[in-house]
Amino acid sequence: MNQTTVWLVEDETSISEALAYVMQLEGFTVRAFERGLPVLTAARQALPDVIVLDVGLPDISGFEQQRLSLTRRKIAFGSGNNKS
Repeated sequence: MNQTTVWLVEDETSISEALAYVMQLEGFTVRAFERGLPVLTAARQALPDVIVLDVGLPDISGFEQQRLSLTRRKIAFGSGNNKS
């Protein structure tokens, strides 16, 4: 049986590690990225089944990243920004 591949794009290490741990416990294969631009490079080779994408990445917005290359993938957007 093939495992579902998830790309986790999150610049906060503690969040990334916690999410990756839980996803792996659930049987997902997880590849973590701290920045968005390396995802664009990796997407030229292969794409995952699902992408969990932080909206507020330091190098490129998650929305912009999705628009550029990931339009045919299941994407879950998230943001930990609670600044007013």
